[in-house]
Amino acid sequence: MASSQLSNPVAVTLLPNTDSEGARQAAESIKKRIDELQIPHIASILNDHVTASIGVALMIPTPGLERNEMVEHADKALYQAKLAGRNRIYEVPIFSV
Repeated sequence: MASSQLSNPVAVTLLPNTDSEGARQAAESIKKRIDELQIPHIASILNDHVTASIGVALMIPTPGLERNEMVEHADKALYQAKLAGRNRIYEVPIFSV
């Protein structure tokens, strides 16, 4: 597993050789741990504590894969999680690049 913060507050975690179920379990574990921390979020009108919206993008790597393509798919999934009401996980279908 490799994690990297792309921007504040967006981070990416790569899970090599992980199937859909494994990716969902990892996302649920991250979300649960953030919920358990109960970090105050006084600037939010939606929640009194910090929550996590997580986008999961599964891919089959191919030669010439660009990092930006992977991140773009994950970012679209994250956007859908936020549109669906935040504090949730949204998974996009497997794609091949």
